[in-house]
Amino acid sequence: MQTYVAQKRRRRINELLEEQAKLKLELADAKRILMVDPTSWSYDCERSFVSCCSASMPVTNYSR
Repeated sequence: MQTYVAQKRRRRINELLEEQAKLKLELADAKRILMVDPTSWSYDCERSFVSCCSASMPVTNYSR
């Protein structure tokens, strides 16, 4: 059961990181259109940070 939960959590993290990559491109386009300095603001979530946090999360049994 723990392996299933870990796989599901890992899959969700990867989905979120893919979504973040798309949003970063969208943010870059918006900055270009608005003629804003590309380094003025950004939102970033490093894979190592996510991996670290997900590893420290307690495994919970969600039985529905």
